[in-house]
Amino acid sequence: MAYSVCNIVGFAGHLPTKIVKLPLKYLPVEPCEDVAERFKNSCFGHSELLDLNSQRGTFFPMVQVGVTNDMRLVWLTPLLVDESALLGLQFQSLRIDLPRAIISNRTFTCQFVANNSCGEPFVLLDIIDQSFLLLTLRIELSDFIVGNDSHRLGVDNFSAWVNISVPYSFELRSPPFCVRALGPLDTVVSLKDGGLLHFRRLHPLEAPNIFDFADNASLVSLNIMSLLFKGSGGAEADLNGVYAGAAVDIISLSETEFAVLSATKVLSFWSLDTHKQSRPKMHMGDASELPIWLKTVPNRYLRRAGTRLALLLPSSKPSEVGGRSSFEVVEWTVSEAHLTKNVSFSVGDSSSTSNNDSGVLIAQDFYVEVTESCVNYIFLWKCNTYSLIECRTVDSNSGEIGAPVTSHTSTSTPLEELMALNGDAEIMDGVFKSGNYDEAIVSAALQVFESNLGISASATAPTEKGFRKHVCKTIQHISDLQGVSSNSLWNKFALICEEFKKLSQEALALIPVNNCIVTAQVNGVGVYRTPHFYEEFNWNVHASELASLLHVIASKFSLRVFKQVLSEVRKGQPLSAHDATRHATEILGPKISDKETRELMDTLSAIPDVLDEIKSLVDAYDTTVIVAKAPVGLSWGERCGLLLKLITVDAFRSIKKSHEDVLLNLFVLLLLCEVNEPLLQILNAIMAKFSNYALMRQIFELSFRDSSSQCPIEVNSISRSENSVFWKCAVEKQPTLHRLVLRRDYNAAFDYYCNSVLAEGRDVFLLDVILELLNRNEVKIILSDFSDKLDASLPVIKFIFGLVYLFNDQYDAFFEAMFDYDSFRRIGSETLKGKLVAYLSGQELIKQFLSGITLPQDLPQLARANYYHQLSQLCMAYYASANSKKNFGSADPKTELFKKSVVFRKEAIAALGDSSNTQHQTLQVTYLRNLFITAVEIQEYNEAIQALSAIQALVSASELKGFFSKLIRTFLTHNNISALFAIGKTELFRQHYLVVDLILLEIANEDLTLSNALTCYEYLYSWRLLGPVKDKKPGTFGDIRGAAEALYIFVTRFKLEKDILLSNTTEAEDYKQFKLRILELYKIIINCLKTFKDADDRWLIRRNASKRLAVATVDELVVEYYKWLKELETELA
Repeated sequence: MAYSVCNIVGFAGHLPTKIVKLPLKYLPVEPCEDVAERFKNSCFGHSELLDLNSQRGTFFPMVQVGVTNDMRLVWLTPLLVDESALLGLQFQSLRIDLPRAIISNRTFTCQFVANNSCGEPFVLLDIIDQSFLLLTLRIELSDFIVGNDSHRLGVDNFSAWVNISVPYSFELRSPPFCVRALGPLDTVVSLKDGGLLHFRRLHPLEAPNIFDFADNASLVSLNIMSLLFKGSGGAEADLNGVYAGAAVDIISLSETEFAVLSATKVLSFWSLDTHKQSRPKMHMGDASELPIWLKTVPNRYLRRAGTRLALLLPSSKPSEVGGRSSFEVVEWTVSEAHLTKNVSFSVGDSSSTSNNDSGVLIAQDFYVEVTESCVNYIFLWKCNTYSLIECRTVDSNSGEIGAPVTSHTSTSTPLEELMALNGDAEIMDGVFKSGNYDEAIVSAALQVFESNLGISASATAPTEKGFRKHVCKTIQHISDLQGVSSNSLWNKFALICEEFKKLSQEALALIPVNNCIVTAQVNGVGVYRTPHFYEEFNWNVHASELASLLHVIASKFSLRVFKQVLSEVRKGQPLSAHDATRHATEILGPKISDKETRELMDTLSAIPDVLDEIKSLVDAYDTTVIVAKAPVGLSWGERCGLLLKLITVDAFRSIKKSHEDVLLNLFVLLLLCEVNEPLLQILNAIMAKFSNYALMRQIFELSFRDSSSQCPIEVNSISRSENSVFWKCAVEKQPTLHRLVLRRDYNAAFDYYCNSVLAEGRDVFLLDVILELLNRNEVKIILSDFSDKLDASLPVIKFIFGLVYLFNDQYDAFFEAMFDYDSFRRIGSETLKGKLVAYLSGQELIKQFLSGITLPQDLPQLARANYYHQLSQLCMAYYASANSKKNFGSADPKTELFKKSVVFRKEAIAALGDSSNTQHQTLQVTYLRNLFITAVEIQEYNEAIQALSAIQALVSASELKGFFSKLIRTFLTHNNISALFAIGKTELFRQHYLVVDLILLEIANEDLTLSNALTCYEYLYSWRLLGPVKDKKPGTFGDIRGAAEALYIFVTRFKLEKDILLSNTTEAEDYKQFKLRILELYKIIINCLKTFKDADDRWLIRRNASKRLAVATVDELVVEYYKWLKELETELA
């Protein structure tokens, strides 16, 4: 078995950061010009993982502490595995900015102090900087909580969390070389001259008392010893003034004793009470190797587990395997009186790997774990950025040393992985959505990319907001500028990102936790876990005869061939015998001879039970077994922490990739076989598996901006896997999956997710995803990514997509999907409605719509009518909501939506029928009223008139007048007064002639603008002439006198109210023109009255100056006419 690794790049960046400053003067620091060097300086040069499990009830099990390469920043990041949803806490990383750089990685030490007499649990840091200041910082666990009210880490109360002192005159004796904390009150400092100092304090933040350890032998300089060694053939070394007795590692053995490993491989033991040696020294190797072994310094040489002390040293024995360093491990049992050696063995020779071609692997760190029956040794090997984990088990009784178990890393190169991607979009997704890179990596890659191509950053300064858009714009700008294809540029850019990712994955320290091994990386965290069967099968060529054959297939064909086959597999269309034969002939045929094909087939047929093995690689696991393995239930409020989420997603991606590699090789192998029905079933099963994996990738890459319930999909920056739709729609909705993830059973969780969720429960899962996206109004993503993944003919899918179409401003598609009430009736249970309301808590409009739909089984007419009524209301409400945000994708959304609303309202009315039921009649009035108002809003006059005709006998006279008023005013506003006189549509208006007359008169009297007022009186004149006439024959008129009176009202108003009228008339209107118009009106009025045959009938009613009614004869009007004419002539003369 080999370990599989999950690399969580930029883990600290997934948390908010609190910057902590010390109460000291900060001098400006010149920024580094080189991008790669600047990125390297921001990464850790030293990092440790502090285990917090010694304290019960902590919020997180580990803290990663790191010092950047420039030695100016210290980061503390909580590794969140499990969280309690009940507490509702958010955690943060702490970045401590130092005023001066730390001397080296060795003059920094950290420890976790559990709850004791010193107070609540805390992390204690001891730092000696280049000014020989001793900085002691106390970081409590509550400091990692965002918004902690105590505000401990402020300059105002710095004495509560930091002590700054100059405890010793290092400049007068020797600089410090190594600092190790033995406890919260004791720290040992090794000097370059070989001396040892004991810093003892009564409280963690008090200034220490200094004690010197007496050992004259340690003062012998390395230079003297080098001369002695040189005389006997030893090597000479320049170690920057480090003396032979200088301690390279220090470890506590008890409260009063500690051990020291010196540069000359001497192990000495010291008492903290007497400051003298407590045991005889032990010489662990040849001092002549000094110059060599000190250049390969591991993180730790000494480890203690209970009473066991372990030492790791480079071996003087030459390595038997090229590219490997050999190290010796020695273990003792420590008691008060004795030091008993238990075991000694070599490591390194057997830890070979084919992945490392860059140099010799050395031991970077190791860990000792004691169990009841054995002692586990875990080694971290490293060469540059490449890392390898090796585990050795030593039987506690027999001392037998087990075979090594190592980790495995991918053998594919970044270029090979990019070759499998299709087009810019997939490469962009790999950069921004895969979780492989953080923003620091992509930003550094972009700067290098611009620099290498000679593009200035100002030339690509983004006009759009968002880091992602800026990168895309830059690539496109370079493509346009240099005439290079964008695909080529994206490939190069992705390769640069990959290089920075490799730099980020350099491992520095390790710690085993919960059946995993966690490593601190320079820009992130690595987690080594038990591999899945698919991963082991893919890695191990010797796993089975079929595995060996598939590895032959993998090496037989080029990447281009596999990409062609993969393209066919991803199409997802069922494969026929003809298709399989064509693919084998066209794609594989030119690349392999008949003889090679026969040899492969002979090998395949010779494998025992090969068909069963093939099916086991393709077919789903038995989910009942997986469910049986899962814990019974979840603790109240228990949920996955940040690190657990990131590990889970990365593990799933790794397992998926391994299985895809195996399945693709298997697919190619089976294409070479003679096609038959069982073979086609397997080929199609492989294609179905790829379809599920494509969906898995799509779900992982679809991430929200943050963890809040209403935030949108991330499109501006790097997507974060912890905010993936996977957590909201798969883990939270699937208790079994949730339990498996919380138990860290990633392999069983993967199988359950693939088979129970993505395969067996695919439609339900996709519906959950769509509802979650709809709840956040991400309708465009629903239509672009998921519309082809569900059967749109299914009633529930049709119904949901109808809502999606509405929110994407596709009103015709919305109407078509929602109009079929019978489909809704088949799914409209209270249970489903309740589920939809619960899922769509963020969409108030949809909630109101769903809550308004009722389906009483004994009232089918009402149910149908209510459904259409609610649809019409939804149209109106959506317009009001979107209009307030000015957020429409349609040129004329109001007309389109209101037209749909009108049709829905008519269907609601039709559903009620002509029932005499009081409830039906009440609803009918409501629906007709709504229909009329909606139709008038969009000038659908035919619909409005029909609704008014239907409602006229059902409402009061005052309300009916209001309806007519609204309609006529709409006629006037939109210059559609002709509708009042349209043949075939005037019966309703004729029936209510006086109502219309009164409304026109009111409108005319209300308007103070000359032109508008005159127009209204002219409409009233026309209405009185034509409105009451049933027979529209030429020469047939209605109320001629009333028509003349309508015009005379304006004449009277003009004379009496001309000052008011003029004040409300636009400057463009000519007052004299209106006086001429009055003359015309007199002519029309006189001519109207002269149509009466009887001279006694030639009169009209008018108001005089006192506003009293009076009769004006035609002769009087003629006199007025001539007076007006004379007045005009005078003005024009």
